[in-house]
Amino acid sequence: MRIIRRSIFLIILLFLSAAYGQDRNDETSFLLESDQLKAEKQWYHRFGDNPDWTFSDFAEVSREKVPIYDHKREHRGVHWYQTKIRLLGNPVESKTLTVRVVGLSVAYEVYWDGKLIGRNGQVGTNKDDEIPGLAHYLIKLEKKMTTPGKHYISIRLSDFRGQNFFPGSWVIISYLTDWQARVSKRLYTEFFVIGIYLMTVVLSLALYLGGGRHRSFLFFGLYCLLSAMAYSVASIIEYGNFKITVLDYLFGIQQLNILLSPILWVIFLVFHFKLPGKLYHIGITSLVVVFFRFVYSPPGLGFDLDSLIILFYAFGLLVYAVTEKKSGGFIALMGMLFLLFPNIMGLIQLIFHIPFPRLTYEYFSVPFLFCIILSISRQIKEENRTNMTTLKHSFRLETELLKKTIQPHFMMNTLLSIISLIGENPGKAVKLIKALAAEFRMINKIASEKEIPLQAELDLCRTHLELMGYRMDATFELIIESTCDQKTIPPMIFQTMVENGLTHAFKAGENGKFWFTCKKHKNQVLYSLRNNGSLLKLLSHQNEADIEEGMGFKYIRARLEECYSSRWKLHYGFNHGQWEVTITVKE
Repeated sequence: MRIIRRSIFLIILLFLSAAYGQDRNDETSFLLESDQLKAEKQWYHRFGDNPDWTFSDFAEVSREKVPIYDHKREHRGVHWYQTKIRLLGNPVESKTLTVRVVGLSVAYEVYWDGKLIGRNGQVGTNKDDEIPGLAHYLIKLEKKMTTPGKHYISIRLSDFRGQNFFPGSWVIISYLTDWQARVSKRLYTEFFVIGIYLMTVVLSLALYLGGGRHRSFLFFGLYCLLSAMAYSVASIIEYGNFKITVLDYLFGIQQLNILLSPILWVIFLVFHFKLPGKLYHIGITSLVVVFFRFVYSPPGLGFDLDSLIILFYAFGLLVYAVTEKKSGGFIALMGMLFLLFPNIMGLIQLIFHIPFPRLTYEYFSVPFLFCIILSISRQIKEENRTNMTTLKHSFRLETELLKKTIQPHFMMNTLLSIISLIGENPGKAVKLIKALAAEFRMINKIASEKEIPLQAELDLCRTHLELMGYRMDATFELIIESTCDQKTIPPMIFQTMVENGLTHAFKAGENGKFWFTCKKHKNQVLYSLRNNGSLLKLLSHQNEADIEEGMGFKYIRARLEECYSSRWKLHYGFNHGQWEVTITVKE
């Protein structure tokens, strides 16, 4: 937990430092002989409408540049934006320089050095005569406009319809062929990553349905599905050509993905690695997201601060999983580093202005997903190994129990009882023989099964009580106080409890009773078996911790773990002078 707190503290410090890292350069340079793309995001802003502003220098009025989507929203109407660009070098004759406007609402006109070069929709003086344009607008510049030197780009827009600006709104300066090549390469990459995420969704769903329905697989599948949707919507927003009024809906879908994805990621980690305090971690994650999405949103950072904080929080959880030697934890931690790397580089670049090459998340998604899937496979392998060990242990205990049931001592005492009864009470001897045969027949039928109907187990208990009653010259009774219909349980667990009770609680010739209860409570099933007996007085003087478990209870624990895998609890002790064994199973 200390690592997580330090990570959050570091993020806050970096965020505060970022406030002093704004680029205040007055103009943007574009090298005409290169294939670069310049995305102009910072603009001088004026509210109102004046045709003479196409030629005026906004720097004398606005003083400070702002993001084109971050103007004052208390006024709806006509807004003007202006920026300066310096063209360097010599134009390439075979290429056409373009201005591409992305995600700018609602209708606007674009001016180059005071000359109107493009109109998207119709800028209006009120809501009625305003006509929304397209989300993206491409303008080809004439050769005579692209002479080396300083140029002004001005944008006159209206937003009477209240259309929100998209945070990705910007103006891109580039050659047309260079832009088209970048778009093609980018789309191929994004389609590939979307396909990888969708394949992971199918794999996660298959693991969930065929691998014991572990909830962590379902959460990871939902996380990958949201990621695939986020990439798809981002591609549509950045490259699609549609009415600007549709942008709000697409942006809403993207924000929903951003809101839920980090929460699902943390949920997957806490369930996959069975970390303590699940609700605690999920609650912290949800509070961080809600705070930075609905209460306070830091302006001008260029990244989602809440997502970054949660990524570091998840990194701390994985560090804890590694320290606790959780299977697959180290591999998942390596995957988390791939996911964090571009965020860390972008944060360093923002704060310290170190010129790193542009890193895209797509290139890091594939190794990230590979590591997480490998971590899941390692944990499945470890779980299968544990199950095989438990199964082998269960088989060994089953063999030991069967050996104990038919051991020479048991058979000798039973045969001696039969011989004794033949002379004294032949009818009772026949009943003893029939009871012995019935018990062996039932044991032979169910001993190899993983689970049997509860009623079959109770019938076995009655048969064993009948057999031992003939042997011990007593009467034993099984009283069913309440039962659960159609429930299945591991075989011979209650028969083992009955056998232990007969051995340790009753003298020869002493009658006895066993009480069985099965109840459902919410998502749990509670089984209880109680018995009386005069020998319990001697056992009651011992501490429960000092009572040594024999082979019978070891068999019971192995069988429960084999069937319910950590979803069960076993407790035994004295309850109002009776010996009681309770088993709780979470469904």
